[in-house]
Amino acid sequence: MKKLRNIKKEINKSKSVKNNTINKANSKQKKVYDILKSTTHNLNERVKELNCLYSISNILNEPSLPAEKIYNRILKVIISSYQYPEITVVKLIVDGNEYKTKYFKETTWKQSKPIIVRNKKIGELEICYLKKCRKADEGPFLKEERHLLNSIVQLLSQFIGRKRIENALQQSESRFRTLIEKAPVAISLSRSGLHLYTNKMFLKMFGYKSNNEIIRRPVLEQFALQCREEISIRTYLREQNLPVPDVYESVGLNKKGSEFPIHVTVARVNLEDGPAIIGFFSDITERKKAEEEIKESREQLKNFAAHLQTIREEERTYISRELHDNLGQSLTALRIDLHNIITDISEKNKKGDLNSIIKQAYDLISIIDSTIQTMRNIARELRPSILDNLGLLSAIEWQIREFSKRSGMKCRLITALNKINIETEHSIGIFRIIQESLTNVLRHSRATEVTIKIFEKEINTVVAIKDNGCGISKNDIYSTKSLGLLGMRERALIFGGELLIKGDKTSGTKITLKIPITKN
Repeated sequence: MKKLRNIKKEINKSKSVKNNTINKANSKQKKVYDILKSTTHNLNERVKELNCLYSISNILNEPSLPAEKIYNRILKVIISSYQYPEITVVKLIVDGNEYKTKYFKETTWKQSKPIIVRNKKIGELEICYLKKCRKADEGPFLKEERHLLNSIVQLLSQFIGRKRIENALQQSESRFRTLIEKAPVAISLSRSGLHLYTNKMFLKMFGYKSNNEIIRRPVLEQFALQCREEISIRTYLREQNLPVPDVYESVGLNKKGSEFPIHVTVARVNLEDGPAIIGFFSDITERKKAEEEIKESREQLKNFAAHLQTIREEERTYISRELHDNLGQSLTALRIDLHNIITDISEKNKKGDLNSIIKQAYDLISIIDSTIQTMRNIARELRPSILDNLGLLSAIEWQIREFSKRSGMKCRLITALNKINIETEHSIGIFRIIQESLTNVLRHSRATEVTIKIFEKEINTVVAIKDNGCGISKNDIYSTKSLGLLGMRERALIFGGELLIKGDKTSGTKITLKIPITKN
């Protein structure tokens, strides 16, 4: 019996061990199951988060959707990615605009993140639970949900920043196009010598109706044949970023084949798809006409001035001749007759009764002599006869002697020339310039000495007049009140000469007259 009891005891003990082993196995299996369940749950949550980020990325990359639809769709995606989507509500604020899910209200169980663009807060994303839930890492929220929120906000910040840049670029491009279209000059954008874009003014200038006629066509077609080689070289150098003038004039060619002058300004610009050339074209037909008219007008004025000068000198010559020939002869005849009367009276006045009459007659002779001398001086000033009889060089020598006599100033002429080669009708102009120069020396310079040098240099005869006076100032040289200097310059221009004036306080004034040599 005792043996039987021991066997039974061993059997019970064995059953107990077996039960303990089974219980331990069940407990371990349950732990593994719980771990597996938890891991599966966590993996599902991470998959939801990844799906959320993937879906949001796809939504943000749909260019056709308006902002309101984009944000509302993102809010729905966010709800499904949280642990308790049935009690999750979301609010998004962007630039003062609010986007909410249905039944949204702010609760104490929330997490939020500001949206920052270019270091400036422009909105916020807020997620709330409507009921109290089991406590986790951040209130009822998991730390992974905080990471998810941060990632969503980062995507939104990038999207909003990109959209702002795109909008700014679109607005800038719109303003640029408006500016170009309304610009008063013709504008062309080209690459590799082909038009990419032209504005309305360009089409109008060259006679085209639409861009379709000209886009992808060679830029050279808008230039006259004789200009195309030069334009090709310019275009090549510019596209190679080599130095080349940006502003020039050329000849344009419109659709009908008519040529017209144009002013061109070009520059190299960098676009999104590569470098290009922008050109500004102006039709300068009217300007060229105006320039030609001004040129002709100046030539006419120059000829008119020369004609007036010629007429004036002719009048002076006529008056001088009349004074000398007619008035002079009349005065001389009057003097002779008066002298004869005095002689006759003297012979008959043996008693001396007519002495007072004779004295008066002699006084009249003195007045006539003085009048004759004055008349000769006037005639000489109007037109020195020596200029016509002996030539310009002799007239200059005579003028120097007269100046020295009148002023008491030392004046000398230095020249190796026997003759000044210039047209006869222009010799009086040179003589008057020298005469006016000496007059200015006498009036203004306080000089004691004047030197006149005449020589030939290259294609010019040069007359250099130098004094040792106080020197003329720059203001006086270019003053509009210096009519004498202005007249000297005008005289020089008439015969194609050049007048240079230079003053120095220590060395006086120097006047240089350059006269083109005339070969007879």
